Amino acid sequence: MKIISLTILILLWTNAEACDCPPPKRLEVAQQEEFDLSDNVIIGEVLDISGDQKTFTLRVEEIFKGNLKQGQIVEFENNYYCYPFIDELGDWLIYSKKYKGDYRVNDCGLSRSLKHPERNEYFWPPPPPPSGLDQKKVDLHKRLSIENREKALIETKKELYKLRKIKQDSCVQSSDTTLYLMPEITPSMRNYADSVYTFSVREYFLDNYKMPEVLLDNGYSGWMVFELIVEKDGSLGNIKLNKGIDPPLDSTVLETLKSMPNWYPGINNGKFIRTKLGIPISVRWLYGRVND
Repeated sequence: MKIISLTILILLWTNAEACDCPPPKRLEVAQQEEFDLSDNVIIGEVLDISGDQKTFTLRVEEIFKGNLKQGQIVEFENNYYCYPFIDELGDWLIYSKKYKGDYRVNDCGLSRSLKHPERNEYFWPPPPPPSGLDQKKVDLHKRLSIENREKALIETKKELYKLRKIKQDSCVQSSDTTLYLMPEITPSMRNYADSVYTFSVREYFLDNYKMPEVLLDNGYSGWMVFELIVEKDGSLGNIKLNKGIDPPLDSTVLETLKSMPNWYPGINNGKFIRTKLGIPISVRWLYGRVND
């Protein structure tokens, strides 16, 4: 694993040498400039990378800017001789422009894997120490590398939160009362930046749910399933239990769901809409972070 990580970093440094990128700016400034420069800002799941790694295919999952559609399959040109370099499958935050009909990831930009955001230059760890150093310096490098990864994950969550707020602020209210099941932009929880809302619900329960002591020794397991409606103003309504485990437990979970603050509503065609969501709840979340 260490060899693989080192190889990836060497490739990144080598590719960066082929670029004429200016020194990194302050992150907040770079984020705004990158957003303004881009034609499309999205989260996409990279499904395939060509054998020569010069192109990749992704499925659009969330749109912050541009005319792409959720679920659309798109081929992008990769930054083969520059960073950021799309080198693994999975979810990526992509900043891109369109050149002569082709989608191209911005050179020297902030696109990055949501799983490994630290591989973007803004979050690179310090270079590996030369061989022959004493163990204290080696341990220091390991600690700094871990801190860089943690910083990259935190900053990426903050960035996604800002992007969602920009998108929400640009939308308008609609007179449409239709209830949607698959909106272009799925509702998301405020103060939780995960791209999948069920992950945010999980974090909310880990932070806020406390199981009554009388139920702690019952040995619950499995999943319960609720449904709710996210209204156009983000308020939650019509919260119902579809599949429960035990009525006393079900009722406490229902009350926690009802206590959630307003969400960011769903969006279709730049307008807020009413959205119906299924909410699966794992019993493991109800025992807190210690046992999660």
